[in-house]
Amino acid sequence: MQSTQSNFPLTSWTLLENLREGSPEQSKWALETLCQAYWFPLYVVARKRFLKEDAEDAVQGFFFSLLKREALHQADSSRGKLRSFLLASFENFCNQQWERQNTLKRGGQVAHLQLFTVHGAETRYIQHAEASTEDIETLYNREWARTVLEASLESLRQEYDRRGHASRFRLLAVHLTETDPELGMQAASLSAGMTLEAYRTALHRLRKEYRTKIEQELAKTLDGAEPALIREELHELFRVFS
Repeated sequence: MQSTQSNFPLTSWTLLENLREGSPEQSKWALETLCQAYWFPLYVVARKRFLKEDAEDAVQGFFFSLLKREALHQADSSRGKLRSFLLASFENFCNQQWERQNTLKRGGQVAHLQLFTVHGAETRYIQHAEASTEDIETLYNREWARTVLEASLESLRQEYDRRGHASRFRLLAVHLTETDPELGMQAASLSAGMTLEAYRTALHRLRKEYRTKIEQELAKTLDGAEPALIREELHELFRVFS
């Protein structure tokens, strides 16, 4: 039965299947994808319990345990969501392995996973989660959604850079999160050397491209890129912030 606290659609278990049964290359790809999507949300969960360094080590140790397939024997796609499985497995890891043994310290067995730590994770935690009184599952899902949005925006920024439109992106991107996107648009269009109509057209294009990037990011941890599934996931992703 799906959790009533979190209504995200079922996600693909292909990533764990590749970790469990795949080739070294497939396992590496699966681990990288999982880390990119879930490292910071799990760090937030850990940070609610531990000091900064121990929270980092706990997340690294957990992903190392996945790489060693220690938790994968419990994975069963019929029992619910991949996202929920990862959260439950991580909390179990913290309760039964990390606090008792605390053997996977930085500089030791998990040093090769340091590439997956999120730059500025502690700053982000303080900004978005430290003062939160939300339950762990809500907080975890919200930070997962934020991670998706940030990764999508960064991908779009890089694409505009490659086109030679970095300055245009900086001007347009501020409107993506504004509650009143028309506010200041006249001044922004003048700064860009564009008519207001052309500026609106460029912003409309940017929003469409941003949505596409989000859908691509979501598809990484979904069972393919079925439009209906992605639309449902997209709806729930934005609902987290409502």
